[in-house]
Amino acid sequence: MHFQKHRASLWVRLASAVALVGGLVAVGLINAPANAGPTKLPANTTGDVARASFHPGNIHDGVCPEGLSDVTSSLHFTIDPTNTFITITAPPAPGVVFVKGGPQFNEYNYGATGDAPVLTANAANLTNLHSPVNNGGNIAQISHWFACGIQQPPPPPAPLPVSVAYFDNLHLNGMTNPPSKPSPWQGDANVVFVGCNANTSGIPCTNAKPQSVLSCATVAGLSPQACYDAGAIRIVNNTADPVTINSVSANVNGCVFSPWTGPWNVPAGQTLILTQTGGTPNACSSGAGVPFNFDTTEAVDNLAYTQVPAATSRVTVDEGAIGTFTYNDSGLVLAAGGLDPSCTALDATESHDWTGPLATI
Repeated sequence: MHFQKHRASLWVRLASAVALVGGLVAVGLINAPANAGPTKLPANTTGDVARASFHPGNIHDGVCPEGLSDVTSSLHFTIDPTNTFITITAPPAPGVVFVKGGPQFNEYNYGATGDAPVLTANAANLTNLHSPVNNGGNIAQISHWFACGIQQPPPPPAPLPVSVAYFDNLHLNGMTNPPSKPSPWQGDANVVFVGCNANTSGIPCTNAKPQSVLSCATVAGLSPQACYDAGAIRIVNNTADPVTINSVSANVNGCVFSPWTGPWNVPAGQTLILTQTGGTPNACSSGAGVPFNFDTTEAVDNLAYTQVPAATSRVTVDEGAIGTFTYNDSGLVLAAGGLDPSCTALDATESHDWTGPLATI
């Protein structure tokens, strides 16, 4: 009986002790270290006074200062996983960035407005942009943001790649056997060909040598066979859309050649090749009646067999919506280097494979 009484008294004391501890915890009388957490920032401020200005109230997407427009879609940027910080890797120039969170927003100014510190649009000033500090002393999560700037016009379209060559199976000295043609050429994949007996009208090409009963050398892949003594121009449509070529001309040493009638539609990824079509020779030609209407080396015929001084060779292409460009045949491929080799006693071939792309002038 004494034991039971002692045990009951022990349970009473233990229960009282637990109650006391619980009461102390409940009223905060136990001296535990305070959990300071992150330092709180002054409420309703930018939280970024060196870079941003604070504005209370709302701001609507795309409502830009006068003279500026929304350029957000042209930027490259990242937002951190907490949806609090924006880092821009391709800035507007000049521009301003607005970042809103809660009922207020920050303005970051890169020279576009007078409402905020003027910042240089460098990596440091484009990193960790954020909204203002909320009532709890924390940077608010981003509700929305946008950037304003001067819309840069799209860059002008680049000229199409243009190359030049010379195809000669009339003059035999130095010619391969069998003679070869520039590659690509008529019949090759993705080639729109304007040349002998293809997509042309007027006097057709023949395979007979002028003023001779002989035929020109047979060239594999030509259909039909034809005598060529001609320059050639290659225009590559390297865009994703069809291109209309309205006209093409070559000016060799002041003599203008343009024996074709455009326009030509060149599908994306394909090549337009223009060369002799037969027809009537250019007025610069010494071979009257000879059906080589793109014999560009005639412009540098020199019976003294010396190089024509200051020979020039240029190609002008009207590329429709892309523009009109003049290309410099600086290697004088269409001018045979300034000397028509077929004028020499050797009657040398003038053939030359594609050279380019040519630089524009």
